[in-house]
Amino acid sequence: MRFLFFRVALPILLTLWFPIRSSADVQISEEYQNSGFMGIGASHGEITQKIKGNDSSIDSSQDFSGGMMGLIGGAQSGPKRKIDIIRLQDKKRWILDPAKKTYAEVPLKAQTPKKPNMSRIPVRLKGTSFKMTPSKMRKIIHGFKTRLYNAEFIMKLENTENKRVSTFKVKLKIWVTPWTLTLRKAHREIEAFNSKYLKATGEGSVGLGAQPLGLEMLRSMTHSSGKALTRGITEFRKKMSEIPGFPIEMESDWYVSLPKQKSQSPAALEGLKSANLPEATKNLLNGLLQAANPNGASPLISMTSDVSSIKIAPLGEKSFQIPQGYRRK
Repeated sequence: MRFLFFRVALPILLTLWFPIRSSADVQISEEYQNSGFMGIGASHGEITQKIKGNDSSIDSSQDFSGGMMGLIGGAQSGPKRKIDIIRLQDKKRWILDPAKKTYAEVPLKAQTPKKPNMSRIPVRLKGTSFKMTPSKMRKIIHGFKTRLYNAEFIMKLENTENKRVSTFKVKLKIWVTPWTLTLRKAHREIEAFNSKYLKATGEGSVGLGAQPLGLEMLRSMTHSSGKALTRGITEFRKKMSEIPGFPIEMESDWYVSLPKQKSQSPAALEGLKSANLPEATKNLLNGLLQAANPNGASPLISMTSDVSSIKIAPLGEKSFQIPQGYRRK
């Protein structure tokens, strides 16, 4: 009898001490605004991501704004919708165009080019720092009670050839809601999938959910080697996970300070102001000139994102399959 009690009680005790992890299906919807690079290519959009174990579906709609986009030949007016289906076990990604009923199939991990990419700058991660301060400010966003946290993340990259150091800084205003059972489950599944996705896609990946954070723009600005950028972004995500709750709304300003170039002259910026060029073209050239030698005084890009809904509920397999009627490009 005692032996029977021991056999029954032991699994219960083990469950209490070491809770069994049960997976959950997650659906999260976000809205975002992007200031663009120095105000060029500004956009706003909506993203709904579904996660079921090793599968993910991201339904996104993006609408570009600003005069510069009108100068680009073939630029689409109005929102553009796409759906990304990712299946980690298949190591593949399908990019769907609902308007044309077409899809493209690509491997998760890009093949290494036979010849080295000379446009990439050989860099190493020199260091990172992160600080976060709670505020007394509170507000309700989409029904979530939130508190404001101010944070700052700094990443330094060193050019291994000339030893010059570039500094990338992001200032964050994060409205955080306290943890609930649903939010903890959702956060756990999102982070678990993203971790596996980063491993599957390899060096240089910025992970899913990168657009509202500004990480995609960071990658395009650095032109750095994969390992340094991946390490820096991994450190950033790790620090962000220390926030005491679930981020509902986030404002991020990205600053860049690059080493001074001898060829750069202040006269170039002054001459641009008086040039007989369209205003959109001036903005583009001004942004490119300042990007070549910014002092980090003003943000190159600003992002705002907010979570409109989070659901924990079973998702059907159809959400992660190509719908009937779509043809391969």
